[in-house]
Amino acid sequence: MRRNNILRSVLLGSFGLLIGYSHLVADELGREAYRSGLLPKSMDVNGSVNVTSQFSNQKNLQNEVLSSFNLLASMPMVGGKLNFFIEGNTSPSENGVAQTLQGSNADAGTAVNSKGQGRIQLSEFNYARSLKNSQLAIGLINPASFLDVSDIANDENIQFLSKQLINNASIALPDYTLAFALHHEPEKVLPGYTLFISSSHGLADTEDGSYVSLFEVTNKNKGVFSAVEFYQSYQVMRPRIGVWLKNVEQYRKYGSYITVDGRINKLLWNTRFGIATSSASVLASEVGRAASLVVEYPVLNSQAGAGVAYLKASDKNVVSNVASSAENNANSLQSEVYVRMRLNKRLHMTPSLQYFNNSVVNGNTSGENALVANLRFGYEV
Repeated sequence: MRRNNILRSVLLGSFGLLIGYSHLVADELGREAYRSGLLPKSMDVNGSVNVTSQFSNQKNLQNEVLSSFNLLASMPMVGGKLNFFIEGNTSPSENGVAQTLQGSNADAGTAVNSKGQGRIQLSEFNYARSLKNSQLAIGLINPASFLDVSDIANDENIQFLSKQLINNASIALPDYTLAFALHHEPEKVLPGYTLFISSSHGLADTEDGSYVSLFEVTNKNKGVFSAVEFYQSYQVMRPRIGVWLKNVEQYRKYGSYITVDGRINKLLWNTRFGIATSSASVLASEVGRAASLVVEYPVLNSQAGAGVAYLKASDKNVVSNVASSAENNANSLQSEVYVRMRLNKRLHMTPSLQYFNNSVVNGNTSGENALVANLRFGYEV
């Protein structure tokens, strides 16, 4: 085991050296593409590559190294913009930390096929247009880009790895899905708002993870997800409050949430609280209450962050196939601390430490009191 850890460290060090050189090549290739006309000069392209090592103190969890890349591009089209988002993942190990310890790595498994194997996929493809004080988008969209957003707790590539600290776990957000979104900016005393309507299931929510399944309209397991969110910006605070509904033929889920970003001098903070309920019986791991608090503070040329999240099981006709208490299985306390260090203009390194208390692992509590040490290298294109 120790030998494997050393090999991983060597690989990560080599990756850092390689990527530091490759950005010079990428810059030159990009400039040449614009000069030759292969890319339109008005096209905006950016992205990142991430390599994350995860090590747990739990013997039943396999330590692993996972990598991913993200590429976002937009280009002018008919008074608006056409947006593309392409991403790829390596395959998470079946007994690895990311796969079995829920929420430990929000960047893992975001692009996988029906067999759970990593792939390259077109995750977003939508048309967006700005109107007076408003923006609308239609197409294949990530709901988390419009709802429950935060400046310091919304990006697993540069902020927290823990999924529960970058989104409210009580909201039944679909994965990348066909949707319509309308966002309106605040006007004087009137709050801004976001209206979001989409399919109840996205790419990762279907059995086969195929694009064809996104267009199925006769599937009884699918329905509509809708949400309305209001927000207002103040000098030191930005509160958001929203309600959502997931309406499928067999059941109905709904809930409400609050998200607040704020700052105290250089200290940035975010807090979230959400309540959800269902019209039908739910699994033992279904979240009925969620609360979190995170902070971020600059330290020299780095950013330090800390956060904690508490998840409580739904009390609506809980169904469980495990022998132990179903409600206790889904109740968990999760926390993370990290330091993001900028190595150069494009490369950053983020060591972090996570603690999970009574987190569900494959339907049991073997993840109780689990510690996970992480090391993430990120390269921004």
